[in-house]
Amino acid sequence: MILIFQSILYTLLGLLRKKSFKIFFLFLLLALPYSNAFQEYFYFLGVYVLLFFVLSDAFSTLSLKRISRKSLSLYIPLILAAILYAILTPSFKFNVFLKDIFFIFLLLLLRSWKDNFFLQSFNKESLRKIVILSIYINFCYALFLYLNPSFLTSIFDDPFYSSQFRLTTLFVYLIPFIVYNLKSLNLKKQHIFLLYAIALIAGSRINIMLISLFHFFALEKRERVFFLFFLGILFSIVAINLTNLRVIEQLNGPTILNDLIVRFGPFFDTLEKFDFIDYIIGKGPGFGIYISWFEYRGLDPYNAYLDSLYLTFYIKYGVLMIPIIFIILHEVKLYIQNKEQFKAFLFWFLIIGLTNAITYIYVFLFAIIFCKLNGHSTSNLNYHETSKNLQ
Repeated sequence: MILIFQSILYTLLGLLRKKSFKIFFLFLLLALPYSNAFQEYFYFLGVYVLLFFVLSDAFSTLSLKRISRKSLSLYIPLILAAILYAILTPSFKFNVFLKDIFFIFLLLLLRSWKDNFFLQSFNKESLRKIVILSIYINFCYALFLYLNPSFLTSIFDDPFYSSQFRLTTLFVYLIPFIVYNLKSLNLKKQHIFLLYAIALIAGSRINIMLISLFHFFALEKRERVFFLFFLGILFSIVAINLTNLRVIEQLNGPTILNDLIVRFGPFFDTLEKFDFIDYIIGKGPGFGIYISWFEYRGLDPYNAYLDSLYLTFYIKYGVLMIPIIFIILHEVKLYIQNKEQFKAFLFWFLIIGLTNAITYIYVFLFAIIFCKLNGHSTSNLNYHETSKNLQ
């Protein structure tokens, strides 16, 4: 019932051409806890309910009719080739195949969803208000889960998640971009502090690193020395007083190395079974990667991806993964257009891909959209400022 309600709501918000509806959608996107913890409430039959908005908004602007023949000639053969290869592969699993080619449909969607009413609904101030309000809301989530770590036990059947909380919301993944745009979003010191607090409680080491790096890049050169000093003090205080945080407990060399060995173990197990040709073209889309610990968690042990985009792509496509990644980044660049925002996305994509098969999850699409929005609102701001100066 919750899924049906959200599907109808997001479809209506996408179809109706009113700026306040588009702004409300983005608020829901950032404020609600869309994460693995609540997956059954927003994900079904391989479809995220959030995509209902994207598709209906694209349809309402008739932008789907503007897909060029060049785009179709590029993607349709790619999809057909993937289907043919999957059919000829004996280890083919249909549900895995759909997840493998998910990014192809997203890239095709991006080609049809440019400069539409959704983007025109935002300016710097509206985006700023949504982000700041979402910061406070997500901090409340994080604080609640930190004080009540057993809360998710009643939600999960999976023993892995019921034993420890995970704050892996879309908002957490977008924090690096928010910090990178701290000046254009006019964020205050307390907002930055809360963003770090959310990330620390979430316990994602890769996101902590990305947030710190993006914050460093966002500052002026003279501010960077003070930032490094502040960061050192902050982590020292956290390490002393909040040792029960996952990110602090596991922030040491042996633990990280052990985590990587365990996490990437299925890759090396699969590699041992490779034929010579597999090293070149991979196992193809539809190949399920055996993950032994999924069995005792009551999950299908043949998963579509590993906790690394690069290792997953190598298993699926061999050395062909290199041109595929270039195609993905080229398409994203065409969509975002703003050079600074694309640089931020590129850096994020290359780093987050080390420990996340990012093209397999909805975060990939909305990270692109968020960068597009930031670039769009900044362009509008520069345009208005230039107009004022000329008057």
